[in-house]
Amino acid sequence: MESQASILGSDYALGYTNAEYDRLIRQAARIAPITERLFSEAGIGPGQRVLDLGSGVGDVAMLAARLVGPAGEVVGIAGLEGHGQIELLHALFGLYRRGVTGQIHIDGQEYRPTSPWAAVKRGLALVPEDRKSQGLFLRLAVSFNLSFTVLGQLSRLGGWLSQKQEKILTEGYLQKLHVKSASSRVAVGSLSGGNQQKVLVGKWMARDPKVIMFCDPSRGVDVGAKDQLHQAMHELAEQGKAVLLYSTELEELVAVADRVIVLFEGTIAGELQGESLTPANLLNLFFAGNPPEEVVA
Repeated sequence: MESQASILGSDYALGYTNAEYDRLIRQAARIAPITERLFSEAGIGPGQRVLDLGSGVGDVAMLAARLVGPAGEVVGIAGLEGHGQIELLHALFGLYRRGVTGQIHIDGQEYRPTSPWAAVKRGLALVPEDRKSQGLFLRLAVSFNLSFTVLGQLSRLGGWLSQKQEKILTEGYLQKLHVKSASSRVAVGSLSGGNQQKVLVGKWMARDPKVIMFCDPSRGVDVGAKDQLHQAMHELAEQGKAVLLYSTELEELVAVADRVIVLFEGTIAGELQGESLTPANLLNLFFAGNPPEEVVA
């Protein structure tokens, strides 16, 4: 049997041995270790939503139905670092093998986050906080990274990759996301941080997810790339996707999100939208239960 590297083409390997390449393929869904913490909150009844989180009881539970993703809306998740924001997105993506309770519905159908691949099959996508260790194969080609989530759709009988179809997909997303790259065949690690991030987003857009979650996507990218990422989020929402955005940048949340849920010690401290959605009001909710003057002191 031919190795994965030879089937996909030698130009993809870019210095990897066949054994190393096969190991990378097997670890494709792997995400860096995460802390085992997620908190619960009672919520309201479900509505007609793309993504619907019901309350649960157990060691680890989903947040309230107040955190939902109706079509055309970008929902922000905020709070001081370490208060459950990242854990929530990781849990939705199936990174907790046990202890996750409560009810989650996608398009009205119950969903159990048992693994990342189960999440992907049900239409979820996660743009992780560390693109280099969690989201991209840095030594592999831009084209491979962009097409990785849909390799099965691009393959012909016998498992052979259709390079024509891959080229069409790759060039489409390079143009759509304004990725600056000398070629789609260069290693994605050779691109700037902003262009790497756009490739990561394009990888999931190619999958056409129902729910796409962004975990601090603008960290370490330039202003131009940040604006293009924000545009992509709005376009996804307009297409009827549920878009969840966790960011450590208050200005980004105010500029992009339609409303923002603030977490404090794993519970919902409050929700802001419209004119009340300002950096100052967000900060006030960040320190729920701890007056800012005490924190500053």
